[in-house]
Amino acid sequence: PAAIVALCAMLRRWHDKGRGVSFQNLDRCDSLGYLQRMNFFEQIGLLLPENFHRHDAGTSFVEIERIESGGMTRLNDPLARKLASCLAGTDNVLDEGLRFAEFSIGELVANCQQHAQSSGFVSAQYFQQRDWARIGIADDGIGIRDSFREAASPHFRGCAGAGRLEKG
Repeated sequence: PAAIVALCAMLRRWHDKGRGVSFQNLDRCDSLGYLQRMNFFEQIGLLLPENFHRHDAGTSFVEIERIESGGMTRLNDPLARKLASCLAGTDNVLDEGLRFAEFSIGELVANCQQHAQSSGFVSAQYFQQRDWARIGIADDGIGIRDSFREAASPHFRGCAGAGRLEKG
């Protein structure tokens, strides 16, 4: 999911800036159905006809979802809960793994919302055969460093002298 959401963030930014994006020979693309099922094309602003039946993902995967900038994710945020359920493999709110994953993911999403100054994207997938999960969170924004600089944060450190060793 990391590569798909990173590509999605970049292409969406291009779309939002009026830059055209086209895909050639999609009818011959082996991953077309997967990309559609994950809402990749929809998230970058392209609506394509689907030739499959959608089913409930349950805790198996989370389609690509947009993270709006400027908001703040909280512990009980539906997006953080959905992603955590996929990673933990359960939607039981009493499960310790789910609560830990929800908190951690909420922090990552909040970081994206606070610092990107653009939309981000997220997706997750659970692989039952291997009993592991992956999550992807990406944005094409200005980054934490420039966010701190623009906000005149006390955490911002300019580059003057960075990387220089002082002799003493």
